[in-house]
Amino acid sequence: MKINLMDPGLIGLQGHHFDINLRVARQLVADGHHVHVYASKFASEVVSQAFIPLAKFTPQFQSGPYQRPKSIDPVAGELLVYTQQSAILAQELRRTDAADLWL
Repeated sequence: MKINLMDPGLIGLQGHHFDINLRVARQLVADGHHVHVYASKFASEVVSQAFIPLAKFTPQFQSGPYQRPKSIDPVAGELLVYTQQSAILAQELRRTDAADLWL
């Protein structure tokens, strides 16, 4: 089965994003699946090298769960941020490879 493992928060070695994604990728590959990992565009080289032996690795997402705009409109700010981020994410998802499952 082809599986896309997708995490905009996968940037560095610290934290749960790296640990969980690496463990899931290892298990899926061990179970015979073909895995493609999509991470933040800002993922470190060390992160990509950790996944290369297991799966195809693509730094894809330009925004993630920990990035905020420098300034937010005081009235409609959160709605505008959500709308913009949703549109960006939709574009990025259209550029992913076809798969049987997206995680």
